[in-house]
Amino acid sequence: MNNSDLADMITETCRQFTEETVQAVESGIEEIVTQAAQEIKDTAPKKSGKYRRSWKVRKDKENGSITVTAYASGKSYRLTHLLENGHVTRDGTTRARAFPHIAPANDAAHAKAEKLLEEVANGTK
Repeated sequence: MNNSDLADMITETCRQFTEETVQAVESGIEEIVTQAAQEIKDTAPKKSGKYRRSWKVRKDKENGSITVTAYASGKSYRLTHLLENGHVTRDGTTRARAFPHIAPANDAAHAKAEKLLEEVANGTK
C-alpha cells in the first residue's frame, strides 16, 4: 500500500461519513419541521378551519444546503402575526386576544433540532 492508496482510502472514508451525517441531519430536520407544522395545525385557532389547513412544509435544497420551512399558504399568511400576537380591533378601542400557537411549536422544534445535532455529532443517531 502506497501513500496514494492511503490518501484515497482516507478521502473515501471522509466522503462517506459526510454523506451519512448530512442524510441523518436532513431526514431528522424534515421530520422535526413536519411535527412542528402539525403542532401548529393542532393548536391554531379554529373559526372556519381554513387557517389551520393552510399550514404546509416546503423543502429547498441549494448549494449543498437544505432549508425546511413551515408556512401558512394562500391568503392565510396575513393572519399569522395577528393571531399570534393579538391586534387592535377595527373600532380602535379594544384589542383582540392573542392565540400563541407558532412560538411554542418553534421553541419545541429548536430544542429537538439541537438534540438531533448533538446525537449526530456524538454518533448516537
